[in-house]
Amino acid sequence: MYVAFYERGKDFICAVSEPIDPLDNFCKDLGLKIQAARKLKNMTQIALAAVLDLDVKTIQRIEKGTEPTTFKTIDKIEG
Repeated sequence: MYVAFYERGKDFICAVSEPIDPLDNFCKDLGLKIQAARKLKNMTQIALAAVLDLDVKTIQRIEKGTEPTTFKTIDKIEG
């Protein structure tokens, strides 16, 4: 997979495509960290989606590492 970062204002987006090494696990690892942060707060994907004003499917894809993720979203999850 390739990982590309696009600057949009002050947000950066992690964009994922087809697997290639050595970055093939970057967004998946990020998704797992987001999932762990959500679980530490005892939140369901549904609850997190409501807080972030995102669709549950989007949260699922972020946690799988297949959805673009902004630092703003990560900050909201950790906040």
